[in-house]
Amino acid sequence: MTVLEKNSHHQNSGFTCRSGSDYQNSPQPDYTPPPASSPSSEYMIPYQSNIYQLPLPPIPNLNLHDLNIFHHYATQTAASLSDRKSVQRTWRVAVTKEALPHDFLMHALLSFASAHLAQICPAQRQMYGASAVAHRNIALRSGIPHLRNVTPKNCHALFVFSSVIAISTFSIPSSPSIPLDSRIDNILTFIVLIRGVNTVLQSGLDWIQTGSLEALLQTERVDWRQKIGPVPMSLRDAIQELRARNDQHTLGTHWELYTNTIEKLESFYGAYAVVASDRSLVFIWCAIVPAEFVARLRERDPMALLVLAHWAVLLHSVSAQWWAGERGKLLVEAIYQELDEEWKAAAQWPMEIVQSPWSP
Repeated sequence: MTVLEKNSHHQNSGFTCRSGSDYQNSPQPDYTPPPASSPSSEYMIPYQSNIYQLPLPPIPNLNLHDLNIFHHYATQTAASLSDRKSVQRTWRVAVTKEALPHDFLMHALLSFASAHLAQICPAQRQMYGASAVAHRNIALRSGIPHLRNVTPKNCHALFVFSSVIAISTFSIPSSPSIPLDSRIDNILTFIVLIRGVNTVLQSGLDWIQTGSLEALLQTERVDWRQKIGPVPMSLRDAIQELRARNDQHTLGTHWELYTNTIEKLESFYGAYAVVASDRSLVFIWCAIVPAEFVARLRERDPMALLVLAHWAVLLHSVSAQWWAGERGKLLVEAIYQELDEEWKAAAQWPMEIVQSPWSP
């Protein structure tokens, strides 16, 4: 039986799942040298007669496992964040080019594609999951220090790195038995990472917007005020109840913090209704929330958790995407369990919505 015959096929993506050992054991084609047509020369291609006498340069062996993962990124994963052809091409071509001279971005892409493979290849889930974690850790260790010094040479790579490393961390498969409270901690880690996008843009916006990643930048910086569409009545009512809850239970600077965060969330829902072809836009709200809001989430402030639960409904709306799955539903359920009885009543709308498919 050949390697191709042994492989399991993912029906939706058309990708052939195979393990690293399959590549190592693949039969190599017989080599037949072409007929000589000119006198021997040091510039001629060596044939079988003297091929074993060639000096070997100090080049390491190919890592076929990682090459398989990178091929999957270029042919499958790069297209999974948007339906727009220009954005897909940017992820596939321009981002790949940026990764070649920047190891931290290459490891981030390998982590992201490994997480994808772990999702669509159940038989190799453990292997690809381990690859996703290993490449993520290397990417974080080598990439985070560069965020302190954004330059014209690294700004494009750091811009993509900040997005990809966050989404990769978010999408790496986790155990179904993970405690509910840990799901809140995981989303906090994601929010901290995705906020790195703003760090890069504050220093390198002028450089990035004139470069090859312009299509991604336009996606990241949607002008919410100019792209607000209608939202379902149930969502409008839920946002209104969220505001009322804030008015009743929050005072001072925290009231202002939540008022502004809820306003951004409502605008974000309206914008997403217009530009839903860029599915990864569901993450942008997390990138623009204030640091103080993140701090309140860490403290498990019920108002902060309630606002986050209303964002998780939007994440639930893209549950068909491999990187989302049931994470929106599970996050809402984790938040609901964290709230006391008084606040649980205010979380009924998110809890009801995530029990079935939904779109804004």
